[in-house]
Amino acid sequence: MKKFIIVLALASLACGAVAELPTATPAHPPAVETSAPLPTAAPSLTAAPNRLVVCADTLNVRACPSLACGVLARLERGTQVQALRAAIVSDDMELWQEIDADGIGGFVDPKYLCEVVE
Repeated sequence: MKKFIIVLALASLACGAVAELPTATPAHPPAVETSAPLPTAAPSLTAAPNRLVVCADTLNVRACPSLACGVLARLERGTQVQALRAAIVSDDMELWQEIDADGIGGFVDPKYLCEVVE
């Protein structure tokens, strides 16, 4: 039987066939050294405080989260608004915050909102 296996192995080599032998995998992968720090959790872009204030001269309140939507109102600097939920990303990849300002509800660009300082 041993002769048959040896002859078979030699015949395979002569024909150019290479038998794949199983390889041992290390029990522990080798440590990888990096000079860069490990990534940490990125701050959430969608988290918003509940009360915000307009920090632009004026801020358009839109009917939906898109520049294509109509302007419902314009808020002046210092107007306090209520964030209704976390900011959302629209289809055109813009960030929008749904707000309510004394009964005026709609969507605004959150980069023009600041936290209320008490």
